[in-house]
Amino acid sequence: MGPEERRSREKRRLRLAILDAAEAIAVEQGWPRVTLRKIAQRIEYSPAAVYEYFESKDAIVAELLRSGFDSLAEEFASVSASSEHPTLELARATWRFALDRPQVYQVMHGLAGVPFTEDEPPTEAKRVFQLLLNVLARARPHASTQELEDLADTLWALLHGFISLYMAGRLAGGKKRAIGLSERAVGVLMAGGTAARSHSKPLAAEVTRS
Repeated sequence: MGPEERRSREKRRLRLAILDAAEAIAVEQGWPRVTLRKIAQRIEYSPAAVYEYFESKDAIVAELLRSGFDSLAEEFASVSASSEHPTLELARATWRFALDRPQVYQVMHGLAGVPFTEDEPPTEAKRVFQLLLNVLARARPHASTQELEDLADTLWALLHGFISLYMAGRLAGGKKRAIGLSERAVGVLMAGGTAARSHSKPLAAEVTRS
């Protein structure tokens, strides 16, 4: 390995370490208490070293937002076109991501007082929405573009509503009930008012702790 490649690898490693440290501090203390100084202390570098990679906390948040949507897009892309219930699989993938990385999910959706906004959705978020549209188009082959977009927005709002209420502790019954209710709602939405029956094991059944 040459000097240039070694330096490039070290830069990538440190950049990822900064992002990981920011997320770890958010897990422990919440996003409002994340600072570049705390990040520097966590990775045992000087604050100046952190500033070489990110000019502000907002820049770190923006990077985590993009990487979060990237990760969710990978989950969505893995849903097989031949799946018996692809929309339900997307819903479950969204829940898994939110439960696995709640702080990043909050960043992606402007929760927990994260001071990040932008006029235009990032490319990564647009990809997630397009993947959602693709699945819905297979489920509704005769629907118009507008109908599919309306359905996608409705499904996204439905899932985000259940996840947000669960995260805020505003839904009785904990994870298992929140996931179960959301799955039933997705079934009703996709069946046009009739609850869809799934023969696959519901994600709610996989949650053992509430």
